[in-house]
Amino acid sequence: MELFADVPEEELKRVLSFPEQEFEEGEILLHEGDIADRLLVVLTGKFRLFRSGNTTVGELTEFHAASPTVIGEVGLLTEFRTPFNVEVARRTRAIVVPKEDFWSLMANCPALRSTLLRSSMTRFQMRQGMNLREEKLASLGTLTAGLMHELNNPGAAAGRAAAQLRANINRMHELAQCLSKEEHTPEQGRCFWEMQERVLRRKKATYQSSLDQADAEERLAEWMESNGVREAWRLAPTFAASGITASELECLKAEFHGEGMSDPLAWMEAMVGSMQMVETIEESVRRVSDLVGAVKTYTHEGQGQKHTVDVNASIHATLVILKHKLMERGTFLSKIFASNLPEIPARKASLNQVWTNLLDNAIDAAGEGGKVQVKTWQQDGEVFVSFCDDGPGIPREKQERIFDPFFTTKPAGVGTGLGLGIAFQIVKEYGGELRFSSQPGQTEFVVHLPGKA
Repeated sequence: MELFADVPEEELKRVLSFPEQEFEEGEILLHEGDIADRLLVVLTGKFRLFRSGNTTVGELTEFHAASPTVIGEVGLLTEFRTPFNVEVARRTRAIVVPKEDFWSLMANCPALRSTLLRSSMTRFQMRQGMNLREEKLASLGTLTAGLMHELNNPGAAAGRAAAQLRANINRMHELAQCLSKEEHTPEQGRCFWEMQERVLRRKKATYQSSLDQADAEERLAEWMESNGVREAWRLAPTFAASGITASELECLKAEFHGEGMSDPLAWMEAMVGSMQMVETIEESVRRVSDLVGAVKTYTHEGQGQKHTVDVNASIHATLVILKHKLMERGTFLSKIFASNLPEIPARKASLNQVWTNLLDNAIDAAGEGGKVQVKTWQQDGEVFVSFCDDGPGIPREKQERIFDPFFTTKPAGVGTGLGLGIAFQIVKEYGGELRFSSQPGQTEFVVHLPGKA
């Protein structure tokens, strides 16, 4: 008996003292999601491993009495749930050792204990490798599904931007005609062109939270309306999206009085809007190559090099990818992004995997019509990211194992139970911490990442 070659006869006799049982073809020995409650010493037979949906994971070679195997030792030793079904593929004969007797053998048979521990470790490592690959593919699937929804035709986004750009150019042409008919002082001309120069030199605005964006638009609209500017409600969103504030427009107020600011501001809004449309076209074209790059990065993660990463932008990209899921579930998303967040050294793809796992879990937990909040802040140069949902919470008895490999609170067949474990390891690799708190109506996962060394 090759597996038990190092086990003395006395210990083997104890194993052989347990009853034999025959299992017929098609019978399930272990169900996916169950924790093993017995050890099977298989003397003859053959098995098929498959997941929910009848997806075959593998097929074990035929066993015979001269070369037996064991089933269930990993689950008994680790209490991890079985990640697949074990089905009899050919009539099987096995010795059945109940859970209580298994632990008695482990306590009293040292050679047998060593043999079963070696077997368990080998299988655990094989299973872990297989599931890590599956989890990476699952993350890739989430990425691809999101991109298929959001980037199905980036040319359409570019087309819409091009149409708006054409409209802006026509509007600028009309406004130029109006402005050319008016007499302007040298001071007005200098103020107008200097303002345009400042706007053109401005870097792309940082991402704002929903509330900050709305507040900025309201302040600009109120300022323009109070100064007699026409269509203030239409101009304000474009300026706010580029980070332009009312204080920056004060020079126009000093040189152009009352309604006289309307045409210069309308021209400037069309110019700023045109720059935004150019950025949209550039982004649409870039997304096609980003898809290819994302696939390469996800499948060759170990080859990636660390770079400085804008965490807000990284999370924003994940929100775009999972936007379809938010819409399908009717999930209300609130994002609060700190404007003073430092960049951190990391591999962008691995951080994206953390955000994807945590946000995906939060959406699932919140359920139909639920609420999810994503928040970033910094403290003493270190970065914090919070994912909070209003779902039912994680049962207290399951909280201690939430980061364990293969452990999941989701139904059998949904996920691999490795998402949080992988997120935990990635954050740990960067010298950070992933912690959580949970109660009915509020579950929060917080990622703490160190800043630049």
